[in-house]
This record gives sequence, structure tokens and C-alpha cells, in this order.
Amino acid sequence: IRMAMIDFVRIFDALDDQFKDPNKFRELLRFLLMETSIVTLERCHGELKLDDFRLMFSPVEHIFALQEEDEADPLARIVRKYVETGIGLTEEPVPDAAQWEQFIRTGFFDPAKLNEAVRNSRFVADQNRPNWVKLWHWRDLADDEFNKILGEVDEEIKREVHRNTAVIKHIYAMFLWFSERGLYQKSDKTITERFQRYVQRLAEQGELKWQEDDESGYAGLGYYPVGERFGEFSRFVRERFEKQQMARLPDQANELLGDLKRDPSEFYRKLISDGGEEGEFARLPILAHLNPDYFVEALSGLHNIWLSRIILSIFKERYSKDWINRFLLPELEWLEKVKEKISEKAQEKAGVVSGQLLRDIEELIDRAIETLRKAKEVNGNR
Repeated sequence: IRMAMIDFVRIFDALDDQFKDPNKFRELLRFLLMETSIVTLERCHGELKLDDFRLMFSPVEHIFALQEEDEADPLARIVRKYVETGIGLTEEPVPDAAQWEQFIRTGFFDPAKLNEAVRNSRFVADQNRPNWVKLWHWRDLADDEFNKILGEVDEEIKREVHRNTAVIKHIYAMFLWFSERGLYQKSDKTITERFQRYVQRLAEQGELKWQEDDESGYAGLGYYPVGERFGEFSRFVRERFEKQQMARLPDQANELLGDLKRDPSEFYRKLISDGGEEGEFARLPILAHLNPDYFVEALSGLHNIWLSRIILSIFKERYSKDWINRFLLPELEWLEKVKEKISEKAQEKAGVVSGQLLRDIEELIDRAIETLRKAKEVNGNR
């Protein structure tokens, strides 16, 4: 119990002050305390694996677990034990499954994601919430309200209001889910073709805005379960976004160089997949569009702490994933040119710390070159 209270204090501390008011958000705080107690007690009991907690807070798997006849299965037994709470079965958990998994791994919640989940939850009756969020909570709507909001979201798709890829995926999944249940009078095929055309038009106009999410949901709301079609649509969205970005890389490369000069950590964040979040250019060969002379000049102007903590990490991590390297092959020639220029700069600074750091960077670039050469052999000369 003591550990449960400690964990609850952690989630409470991460809440915005407005949500800490017990007079306005009593039900929210009660629910969070109940959730935290269940997670903590089951963690301490030691019967569940980390992956089980994600399932425990996922509606579809939760139902499957309830139907599990194997009494020895710990997840099924625990889910049945807590069925009266409604967690993960009749209501979406707050925080969502991905955030609980992060908490179990690290002991902390991401305050921004946590509070976004709370704002979008049933505990916050905000009429200013986007229509798609209201529609997500369809069970809370009267019949006429549901039809009205469904019509408004449908109209928003017609007018191409939404650019955020995760929001588009949310609406697509909801429309399919409603269609299956006779609540939306369009076929699966019609819905899918319509949304594909929508995404295609946005990409052609350069208006598709990528929003990193996870496989379970976004903004604290889980994607409605519609099977393989959702995965196929997600891949379609990713492919169209990457095609859009490829056309914009030359202009964005100049912006990225500005990031390197102003804030090297932002430069790093855009290039690397870190902590489960993929950088904007993690699998786009944007560095091939950077002028090698300008790049090395910018490196030379950085404080040594940035060279040692950020730049070294970039060249170590960017080319560490084989499945991504095939997308980065156009950067091979750029790396070869940069290595040559960094070698020259390191010679100029021989005998000082920055010179040694440049040598270290040169060594990592050399490894990256070898890695991409091998990837080129595997993937063909493309």
C-alpha cells in the first residue's frame, strides 16, 4: 500500500495544477488512485511480465483475456479479478497503455503526454475539445449528438481540415469501426479509398504533418481496433509522408544546418530514433543535401561539450540500424566528403581538445561509411 501511494504521488505531481483540484476532478483522482494501486500491487506480486501490463490496459486484449479459459494464466486471472473496475474493458485507461509501460520501465510519466491524455479523457467535460475527440467518446453522446458530431467530423474530412497524421488515423479507424456496427453508412472499401485520396492530396501539396505516435494510440486515446486494415493504412500514410519529405529535403537541409548552429540537441533529435520516438529525418537522407563545407564549418564553431555529447552520438547512432540504413544510402558520398574535410580540420587543431574530438568524429564517420557500403552491397547499387 505504501508503494502504491508513492507511485500515486508521482502521477499526481505530473498533473497540471488545474487537475489536482479534488472538488472539480474528484472522479479523475479517484480513478488514477485505483489504477495506480492495481498496477503497483500486481508489480509487487510479481506474476505479470512487462508486456502483460500493456495488454491489461488495452481494451481488445482485455476482452480476449476475459475469455481465456486457462485458470493458470496470470493475466486472465488478474483481469477477471478487476473486471468490476472497468479498467481497459469498458473505458479507456488514463494514462494509456504506452504511458503505463513507460512508467513501469522508468518510474516516471511524461507530464505533457499525461496531461494531454487527461484533457482528452471523459473526466474533462470540455466543449472546446476537437470534434474527433468528442466522437471518440461516442458512448457518452445522445443519439442526436452522435449523429451531429459524426456529420461534423465527416465534413472536416471533406474540407481537408486535418493535417496531423495521427488524427487522420484516429478518424479513419473510428469510421471503419462505426461502419462495421451500422453507425456510419459507408462501406470499408469506400472509407479506405476516401482516406487514401485525402492523404495523397495532402502529401502532393506538402501539407501532411507527421505526428509520431505508437501502435496503440495518440493523445492518450487508443486507436479503435479494426484489424489489418489499420496497419495497411498506417504504412500508406508513412510512405506518402516520406515521399512528400523527399521532395522538400533540399530546403529543409538549410533549416537543419541552422538547428546545428543554434541548438545541437534539436539537430540530434531530428536525425535519431531515440527512446521509442523516431526523429523527423531518422530515415530520410537529408544530410546528403547539406553542403559539406558549411557543415564542417558549423561543427568547428561548436563548444567541445556539444562535439563530445551530441555530434559523436549522432554518427554513432544514426547508422546503427540495418533496416534504416537502406534509406540512408544517398548519404554515403556526403560522409566521404565530410570525413576528408574533418580530417583536414583536425590536423589544424592538433594538440588541443577540439582537435582530438574531431579525430573521434572522423573515426565514427569512417565506421558509418563502411556500414553504408555494406548496406549498398546488400541492397544493390541504388
